[in-house]
Amino acid sequence: MGCAKVLMKGDVAKYCGKPGIKNVDAGEVVGQSIKVTSVGLATYCTDVELAFDGTLKAYIAKDDNGTIKLQQVTNVPANTGVLLRAAGINEDTYFDVNVTDDAADNVEGNLFLKGNDAAVASGSNPYNYILNVVNDKLGFYRAYGQKVAKNRAYLQTT
Repeated sequence: MGCAKVLMKGDVAKYCGKPGIKNVDAGEVVGQSIKVTSVGLATYCTDVELAFDGTLKAYIAKDDNGTIKLQQVTNVPANTGVLLRAAGINEDTYFDVNVTDDAADNVEGNLFLKGNDAAVASGSNPYNYILNVVNDKLGFYRAYGQKVAKNRAYLQTT
């Protein structure tokens, strides 16, 4: 899961004796708070460009002559599916990732697609795969109608 961090601009004022904000002029998404599972992996996709420059690493997937290879990326363009990895965690953890306007990394040929909160069928060449746990083993398994949340991604490959 992920939550947007929004910067609101306005005037500080008191309401019923409590501080508040009035005359809000603008709201700007400045970051995302992203949940990674206890095994340190998750797929992710969002509609803003993010800079993964900390403990949480982002990877795109590319086909290399029939083998899927992961390539680390730092500035991920909006609407780009990625695999996230955080090493050394042993419980569900949230990571804060900043929005960036720096030049995005080249993600041409990325095999991760953006989930849209709809069921994903297995497909027939290319096939669709989702990150899942089956028989206590985490991996990418063929999709058979499972929903992929709009802030998550799935893998599509031949």
